[in-house]
Amino acid sequence: MEKIKSIIEESHSFGLFLKEDPKDHELLAREALKSFLIKKEKTVLYLPDNPESFIKKWSSLLTDQNSNNAPNSISIHIPKGQTKIKEVTYEDTDEALDLNIITENGEINPQEIVFEPKTANIDAVFCFCLTTLPEPENLKRFNKQIPLPPKEKIIFINDNEETLAQKTFTIIKTLENDLSDNKTVSLLFASLTSERMCSYQQSREKTLEIEKDLIRLGADKKIISEIIMESLSLDQLPII
Repeated sequence: MEKIKSIIEESHSFGLFLKEDPKDHELLAREALKSFLIKKEKTVLYLPDNPESFIKKWSSLLTDQNSNNAPNSISIHIPKGQTKIKEVTYEDTDEALDLNIITENGEINPQEIVFEPKTANIDAVFCFCLTTLPEPENLKRFNKQIPLPPKEKIIFINDNEETLAQKTFTIIKTLENDLSDNKTVSLLFASLTSERMCSYQQSREKTLEIEKDLIRLGADKKIISEIIMESLSLDQLPII
């Protein structure tokens, strides 16, 4: 965990990647980490985007869905050729950002200026429910959209002995032991509850302790229960 703590502290931008056709508890665990990182003023890019049905269902808990934007840039190429550039300045107005290019030997031909968008760079990646096999196909898929950081900064979070919510909560606690962000803890609680409902398993002792911790920290148990109960079919409703 110390390695993960160092990666988070030293990095400014993160990719949060998920498998295709993810389940609610997987999306909610990713949203919890996203919420925490944004609170820490980190930039977050997540792939794939959240499904519309998920956004609609969990809208009362989700952070801004328009914040899926890692830093991008555009390079402006001006061929030197016969043009000798003396100075480049800019003026930031209410309507636009104006670039001023001053030459020493004549005008620049606007048709020779090339604008080239650059792909966003991210410092570290968290992969939810993705295989850890060497260079798996799903990581190659992401690498086509955005350059990946070095392998030592790619962290895999899978639900095996522990739930995704448990593992995500452990990661968050390495940086902030007494978490005070109600949004993040509610998302973690929602992920934990959804995963239990999905697998039809009763809470184990360790899960119950984490549930108690999340409720103590401010998880909105009432709204989460209402969302889950509303989405259940008749044959999934609890029998009293």
